[in-house]
Amino acid sequence: MTAAELLEQAAHVLRERRWTSGELHLLAVQLTESLREVHRIAESRVSPSRAPCVRPHEAGCGPGGETGDGPLLADACG
Repeated sequence: MTAAELLEQAAHVLRERRWTSGELHLLAVQLTESLREVHRIAESRVSPSRAPCVRPHEAGCGPGGETGDGPLLADACG
C-alpha cells in the first residue's frame, strides 16, 4: 500500500468514528511502517554520508555557475 493510499484509508477510518481497537491498532501499525519507509527515503536523499559532496561551482550554481543562487548540497559538505 502506498503512503497516499494509507493516508486515504486513515482519513476514512477516522472519519467514520466507529472503529474497533483492532482496526485502530492495524492502522497505527501500517502508518508506522509507512512513516518509517518515508523517513528512510528522505534520510537517504539528504544524508551527508550518502550524498555526494557537490560544491557550488561543481553543481553549476552559485557564484560562477549558470543557474540558481546557491549550492545544491553545500550544506551537506560542511
